[in-house]
Amino acid sequence: MPPRADRRSMRFLAVLLLIAGLGIMGSSPGAGQLLPPIAELGLVLVAPTVDFGPVEPGVHQRPLGMQVLAGLPWRLLASCPPLEGVAVAVSADGSPWTPPLSLIPHPVLDDQPATTGLWRQLGVTLQLSLDWSLPPGNWSLPVNWRAEFTDRTPPIVTSFTVNGGALFTRFRDVTLAMVVEDPSGVGSMRFAEGALPFGDWANFASPTPYTLSAGDGLKRVTAQFRDRAGNVTDGHWAEITLDTAPPVISGVAAGDFGATSATVTWTTNEPSSSQVEYGLTMAYGLLSPLFPGPVTAHSVTLTGLTSGTVYNYRARSVDRAGNEAMSGNFLFRTALAPPVNLTAAIIGRHVDLDWDPSPSPGAITYRVWRRNVQAGETAFTIIATRGPTRYRDRRVLPLSGPYHLEYRITAYRTGYPESVPSNTVTVQGVR
Repeated sequence: MPPRADRRSMRFLAVLLLIAGLGIMGSSPGAGQLLPPIAELGLVLVAPTVDFGPVEPGVHQRPLGMQVLAGLPWRLLASCPPLEGVAVAVSADGSPWTPPLSLIPHPVLDDQPATTGLWRQLGVTLQLSLDWSLPPGNWSLPVNWRAEFTDRTPPIVTSFTVNGGALFTRFRDVTLAMVVEDPSGVGSMRFAEGALPFGDWANFASPTPYTLSAGDGLKRVTAQFRDRAGNVTDGHWAEITLDTAPPVISGVAAGDFGATSATVTWTTNEPSSSQVEYGLTMAYGLLSPLFPGPVTAHSVTLTGLTSGTVYNYRARSVDRAGNEAMSGNFLFRTALAPPVNLTAAIIGRHVDLDWDPSPSPGAITYRVWRRNVQAGETAFTIIATRGPTRYRDRRVLPLSGPYHLEYRITAYRTGYPESVPSNTVTVQGVR
């Protein structure tokens, strides 16, 4: 309100009032500076100054002309400082609206998003009302107008994963996938990792590639999503462990040799799978079934082997990130196959033993094992080592009295595990 003046200047101001009346100044900060894919929204007053002209005490109305650029449903807001003796109000199609707390919601003009640079006249009739009770004078009152989207809710994130929820990866390049919903449309996204700041906003796309920071370890990727109305979600995170180092294999050994089987054991410094590559040469050619584990103490039993044969082998382990490690080459020999069909015949005081040879390749010798049950022996002892598949146990039977003997045969060759015993034969009776 201007300061009081003497009668001469008051008449002067009254003249000015008749000429200028009351001016309502409009301003529009606008929201059209948001970058794609944010929807455009802008507001311009057709006549920034509304001149009421000469006014007398009472209610006066003037129309307001506005142009709007909007890509989504929007609403109009206004505010003005209080001025004693003047009550300012706005109506929209007859509905009262009083600044600074009220607003006018409005859909997108013609229900069609505006294209860039296309401004349209506001689709409702705005009336600026003035309830005037001040004395004559040159008065002006600023009214600030602002348009904003009616969507004030950030998008809803129902899923955010790295590599489909995998726990480990050996590559820095991963894939981010997300399920995000919003009635205004999800426009953009940005990501941060660990304590690093968020990157630039980018157009929303799912799935999308992402490169993890260097260095093995647990990686936490945080995402924010922004809808086309500019609403931003809180951070949503997902974790994955980057592991680019293969497991370290140690303590490789073979044991528990059978004629057709052997067990390979080893350890690794991290949980990983178990598999053995083996064959008659260092070209291998055979692969055990994969035991996914993951474990750090590994044991794989190989079956279907040939008895009395030298095998090359190496251990293979793959960690949870997919890094593979292989040991050096090692050798093992399978046990000899036992002789079969052992028989015994009594010839006088002698016991003649006959058996079929071991099917194992190479030069085989045989060990003859005997246990004198009649004499109270509980363990078998070696009584002979033979090349042929026949042996006579001379003068083993008593001249008179009971006897009870048991015999077994094993196949033997230097450098190879001895075979398991053949069938056991019993020689028992009374003389």
